[in-house]
Amino acid sequence: MTCCTGAIDYCGEGYICREGDCVASITNVTVAEITTTFLSPSKGEVFNRGMEVLVKIKGVVGSSPLLEAQIEAKVNFSKPVEIELFDDGKHGDGDANDGIYANSFKISSEIADGVYEVEITGTYKGQDFTSSRSIYVNSSLVLEVEEIEDSYVRGSEIPLKGSVKDVKGNCVANANVSMRFEAEGLNLMETITTNENGDFNYPFLISFADPLGDWKILIRVVDSFNNSASLQLSTKVKASREVEFFGVTFYSPPSGFEYKRGDNVTISVSVTFKNQPVSGAKVNFRDPRGNLIELQETSPGVYTYVYYISMVDPIGDWRIGVAASKVIDGKYMGGGNFVVVKILPLELNVKVISPTTFEYKTGDTITLKVMVTYSNGEPVSGALIKAVTPSKKEIGFVEKEPGVYEAVYQVGEGDIGVLSLRISAEDKYGNLG
Repeated sequence: MTCCTGAIDYCGEGYICREGDCVASITNVTVAEITTTFLSPSKGEVFNRGMEVLVKIKGVVGSSPLLEAQIEAKVNFSKPVEIELFDDGKHGDGDANDGIYANSFKISSEIADGVYEVEITGTYKGQDFTSSRSIYVNSSLVLEVEEIEDSYVRGSEIPLKGSVKDVKGNCVANANVSMRFEAEGLNLMETITTNENGDFNYPFLISFADPLGDWKILIRVVDSFNNSASLQLSTKVKASREVEFFGVTFYSPPSGFEYKRGDNVTISVSVTFKNQPVSGAKVNFRDPRGNLIELQETSPGVYTYVYYISMVDPIGDWRIGVAASKVIDGKYMGGGNFVVVKILPLELNVKVISPTTFEYKTGDTITLKVMVTYSNGEPVSGALIKAVTPSKKEIGFVEKEPGVYEAVYQVGEGDIGVLSLRISAEDKYGNLG
């Protein structure tokens, strides 16, 4: 293109011929200055895990929109994220061909809290350009819980109401809310989820068998991307002076008795008032996970329930608190008692299938194969099986079919002589074998 005297014209995009110039051809031209401006994210913007981050920049070359550039964004996570930015009107960039480029990425649940750099690199007609913007990843949610009273009486409810929001103030639905109730001899866990508005409401009933004194209530919320928040509440539980109390006496189980997962526990009590049996009362107990279960009246004033200790019930002391209540002549009456038993892990059966040959040379491989079952013969899947040699070397097993695990071991010089292997098994519930 030729620029002639008396005319002002453009010799290609970004190249200006000034008045008085007259050239037959243009060579060794220089691209006008390229500038980029971040439109998103804002500097130091905070995000939770699981959030979408829109990377959006405005590009200018000279005084004109930057068009047809190749632009990428890279985030320096432990496993870097790289995306291409577009000016096509389809990636959150607004209109097509307006010099604004954008695209989005999601922060995964594995990203640690901290400051990260979003680095922009681009090329336009052979000229490179860069810019960067810092963001902050914060895995903390906002948990708000309504205040509770300083004290409550047995038979009343503790109203636990609250809401969960992310760092942007958006409601967090379907988050897990765990509530741990701690007092002397009491350690209960209840779990619920937030509703579509991020709210939760759990009225905890204090039974007549629950302990008196200081209580701590630990509330922790975790969403699907492992963002979390927690807080602690405190209150006291007192005996009601307005309630006349029943006598609750345990027939079984005996306090201090030991049970294994898979055992049945017969819980049987008598409920009396002034030494007379009380029929038609509401009598319940808490299972090892804190759920209230109602006992059935089997004879006048005697209430019974046979509880099966499941594989998921926690190991350790179980405070079996039984509470009874009834309205008599318009007056609310109640009482409670408890015993403590111990839950032991279920013993797993480990049967060695192979090897069946017991003489090997150095360099040989030994195929180890075991079958792991519960006492009822049910195969144990998903267990951790390992063998330990006398030299403390661990051999890991892989599950080949339900309850059947295999490992391969190569005999070394240090194994000459009698090689004894100790094989252990642990299922996902903590049962051992």
